[in-house]
Amino acid sequence: MSEASQGKSGDNHKRSIPLYIDQSEPKINDPGLYESDTVWYGSNEISVKLLQCLEAMRDLSLIMNSLANFDDPTTQKRLVKQLSSPLYTMVNCIWNMFNELESNAKNYNLLASTQHKEIKRKKNKFQEEVINNVSD
Repeated sequence: MSEASQGKSGDNHKRSIPLYIDQSEPKINDPGLYESDTVWYGSNEISVKLLQCLEAMRDLSLIMNSLANFDDPTTQKRLVKQLSSPLYTMVNCIWNMFNELESNAKNYNLLASTQHKEIKRKKNKFQEEVINNVSD
């Protein structure tokens, strides 16, 4: 066993990618319910960022489905390495969406101030759990 996979006291432990689990109930702010014509544009900044996240998720899903077909996916090092690019892309896309919603809050005036605070709280948690742990 390599020294890199042993802890300080010689105990074996695996290093893993930290997961961010949002345990709050999902909420949908349906723009179709409002009378304003500025609520939803299919090509606005947040839509583009959301589409980038979707594409990264599709790439991740495709690779994960391929890995699920193996009895021991960890033996498929080449396939596991292919997860890194879409995973990195997805993390960046999520981070960019948080920045867009926080930095350009005036463009999203249909979000209540409590929703803006919730976005900021989730961004801080995402930064704590994911962004700051990328180099670990």
